Amino acid sequence: MEWRCEWCGKPHEENDPPCDNCGHGTFERAVAPVAPEGEGGPTVWICTECGKDHPRNNPPCSRCGAMTLEQREQTYEEGDPIGPGVAADAAGKPDEEPAVGSDVMTVWACTECGKGHTRNNPPCSRCGNMTFERRERRYDDAELASGGWLDAIDLKVALGFLGAFALLALLVATSLGIVTLPGQSTGTVPLDQVPGEGETAAGLDLATVEEEYVAELDERRAAAGRMELTRSAALDRRATWYNRRVVQAEYTDAPAPSRAEFQDTFDAAPECSGQLTSSTFSLALGSTQDASLSDFDAEADLAVALVDRYVGETGGDFLGVSDGFVGVDVHVGPDGDVFVTQFVC
Repeated sequence: MEWRCEWCGKPHEENDPPCDNCGHGTFERAVAPVAPEGEGGPTVWICTECGKDHPRNNPPCSRCGAMTLEQREQTYEEGDPIGPGVAADAAGKPDEEPAVGSDVMTVWACTECGKGHTRNNPPCSRCGNMTFERRERRYDDAELASGGWLDAIDLKVALGFLGAFALLALLVATSLGIVTLPGQSTGTVPLDQVPGEGETAAGLDLATVEEEYVAELDERRAAAGRMELTRSAALDRRATWYNRRVVQAEYTDAPAPSRAEFQDTFDAAPECSGQLTSSTFSLALGSTQDASLSDFDAEADLAVALVDRYVGETGGDFLGVSDGFVGVDVHVGPDGDVFVTQFVC
């Protein structure tokens, strides 16, 4: 073996950390300098507690933390593995630390739960016990095999990383609209939070009412010499969003839609080269007892009444537009009043 872990001494074929025993990230060459001819073998400093050898007298021990190192001379015979992991006494016999290539190592085991540690550095990373004892373990020991680099991670650091990851996930979910924080404006109004009806009311299909509204508006524009309007899906989405926000503000404590909120929600309409203008009005059917939705036999009848209401409010201004695009939304409140918002450009 040419490489070994600097921390636990386990041999490895290549310099490819982390150590598959303790997770340490640095290896060292398992080669010691050969002593000059006529002189004794190289010396190492051996820990008197666990037998770990060190290249110099620089306590504490890198394995167990002991503060006492003892100088010994290393001798090698032909065929012996050469390296810092092989310690010998003056007689040339191996010290109590196993040679490089051995499957046995010394660990410090917790006296309470048996958890193995590479250093005599309590408390126990598993149970918090303050007492360790030195034991010999094999590399294939189940506890050592299941240890690894995760045992070296401090619990507080791990919790900090988990908290940062959770906060990042929350911010991403909020930006995508998956999660809404308390007090945060989403910029959109879900259908189930808007009072009233947005699809059908009193047997009338409101999408058909919108189509008939644009057709009736075009007839009156043509009579006034104006261009025909083309329905725009992009402007329909803007009209729907704004109309629902108006209805929500009318019947709940939600705030009325603002220009800033609208601009934060929608980019410029791609089909509009000129100015985008809007108009919102309502036809009071439920709040006054003069009429109701049930008085209208067809969607076209309601559409005519809505255009009449619009013309009455604008004094006959049929939307002076430059591009000829329109978007419209019709919504019926819970009391029967009809709300209309239209965007044109």
